[in-house]
Amino acid sequence: MGEVGRGGVVAVGKDSQARAASLLSFTAPADPPLLVMVYDMARMGELLKSAMDSLGNSQSPELAFVTEFYQASGTITYDVRAGERGVEIHTHMGMK
Repeated sequence: MGEVGRGGVVAVGKDSQARAASLLSFTAPADPPLLVMVYDMARMGELLKSAMDSLGNSQSPELAFVTEFYQASGTITYDVRAGERGVEIHTHMGMK
């Protein structure tokens, strides 16, 4: 029930089907975003590894996994907008 890229809705209780349909049928806001944050995750992985190395900490398997994941990632974008439903935060994660 919905389109790709339109999000998802879980509604429970009285009139839940109508409420879910109304939430899925919203129009995208035309106003510019209030805030946009873009993180270069590969660079974040490099900085994290460098910081841990400079502290003399050898990488634990968990930290190695996180830095490898970051380095395989592209960017993460957070887009904050004021819409008809209130403040909305949209997230997009691209992979390399």
